[in-house]
Amino acid sequence: RRLRARDPNPSPDGKKLVFVTSKLGKTRLALLDVSKGRRRPAREEDITYITEESETLYETPRFSPDGSRIVVGVRQSGGYKDIWILDSAGNKIEELMHDRANDGGAAWSPDGKVVYFASDRTGIFNLFACELETKKMYQITNVLTGAFAPTPSPDGKTLVFSSYSARGFDIHMRPADSAAWRQVEPYTDPYPVVTYADKPVETLKSGYNPLPTLLPRFWLPWFWYSSESSTLFGFMTMGQDAIQRHSYSLSALYSPKTYRTWYSFDYVYDGMDPTLRLSASDVDDTFSELLTDPTNSADYVQRDRTLDVALVFPLLRLQRQHALVAGYRHKQISALTSLPPSTPYLGPVPAQGILVSGRAQYLFNNTREYGNSISPEGGRLVVLGYEQFDRQIGSDFNISKYTADWHEYLSLPVKHHVLHARAFAGASSGDSYPQGAFALGGDTVLGNVLDSPLPIDAETVFLRGYPANAFRGRKAALASLEYRFPLATINAGPGNKPIFFRRVHGAVFAETGNAWDAGFHASNFKNSVGTEGRLDMFLAYYVPVTLRIGIAAGLDEKRETTLIFGLWAPLLF
Repeated sequence: RRLRARDPNPSPDGKKLVFVTSKLGKTRLALLDVSKGRRRPAREEDITYITEESETLYETPRFSPDGSRIVVGVRQSGGYKDIWILDSAGNKIEELMHDRANDGGAAWSPDGKVVYFASDRTGIFNLFACELETKKMYQITNVLTGAFAPTPSPDGKTLVFSSYSARGFDIHMRPADSAAWRQVEPYTDPYPVVTYADKPVETLKSGYNPLPTLLPRFWLPWFWYSSESSTLFGFMTMGQDAIQRHSYSLSALYSPKTYRTWYSFDYVYDGMDPTLRLSASDVDDTFSELLTDPTNSADYVQRDRTLDVALVFPLLRLQRQHALVAGYRHKQISALTSLPPSTPYLGPVPAQGILVSGRAQYLFNNTREYGNSISPEGGRLVVLGYEQFDRQIGSDFNISKYTADWHEYLSLPVKHHVLHARAFAGASSGDSYPQGAFALGGDTVLGNVLDSPLPIDAETVFLRGYPANAFRGRKAALASLEYRFPLATINAGPGNKPIFFRRVHGAVFAETGNAWDAGFHASNFKNSVGTEGRLDMFLAYYVPVTLRIGIAAGLDEKRETTLIFGLWAPLLF
């Protein structure tokens, strides 16, 4: 643990390991006693170093059959990658070569008289042997695509090695018959001698200026629709400076019909601990059939103008992440829908005014993802939150909110198939207003409804197969189960155009949830099922994007069958 250890090799008696450790660009050889077993991973105090820290980069140390010597690859400045033999205490006995051929992957013959290795000294990587007594070198293979990592069988009659071809790397075997080997002459270095001349260079020092590298590098067109603002058109973009101290994302939309302007801006400053996050937005928020009385019903659309400031305290480890978030939010809500929708109107009148809150949130994440993963494949993501709206800090309402969101990822026996289980619960106390502390329903077009935990400052709990914010209340709960499976790996794009298709995968899901004010009844939960296809790709050579297309069907009151269309670009959110 914490050793950056690699290339382990056991001694012939199995009692110790020799391996390489790395630190600040330098390597060392070390020994670890494994004869008694271990109840915990070894740390620095448990190992014995046999070399000093050095800019000589060691690799693949191997004990000799009698355990008295160690053969090791070394990389040195000037283009030298050679093979040395050390005694068991780490002292250099001899250098098998000192040239600028690329030599490595050394292994002992069972009798300790020959060292096998791979080298490009003939122009292509092949296998070679060095007789230690005579220092004669022999070429063993003559492939055209590369042979690497020779390993002899215990009886010394067979060599196993890795060979490269158009299919990738494969394992091969061949007889270790020295009669078929071809002796090679000493290596002739075709490269010019590297010399360095000290020349004076004038340099200037100045304070760091992030502005030259902070400008956006791409623009993505986008659109949106609101029943009150009509169709809006605009763009998304993002940027960051060279050392990633400042980063931001911006989306801006405009409706030529209603002259309504939307925007959403997020900024992160990572030049200190904790991380500072600033957000500002002006968007529409639709509540399905909120304006309802015995004679009529209509959707309600409000304008949300939000300013948010948060501090993120990351507590990172290699296998898990913890984070604490403290934030402040100022949100002004106002009506875009004309009130009342009918005369006389006897239904609820939506609240308008200012919501000001402070919040705290804790995040835990130990999920794992790999190069060809379509989803996290193991572990869990948990978020706990508390938010307080208070008139003493300028809010028009006094409300306390509590949320818990748990995502569990189960890796299935079939490769890259995943079962995602989620449970969300939220509760509030204090003032009540018709829009509700929680609103359930709908899907998000921008963002990741699938794997992003719901932050405490979010009111909408997405339930596919129902209208946006169709169910409202002081409490909310949601449970979902989703089976995810890969469909095709593409890894291709149209020439060098700024789009690259990675993979296609699918999902089938079932969800259930509800939002209510008082009296929990499981029979009131709203259920839905659906399926999605998802395409992972890169845009603008840099931005990873997942395109979601699918269908969701509600099974209970207010149900609807909806087309799912979404775009998830994690760098933008």
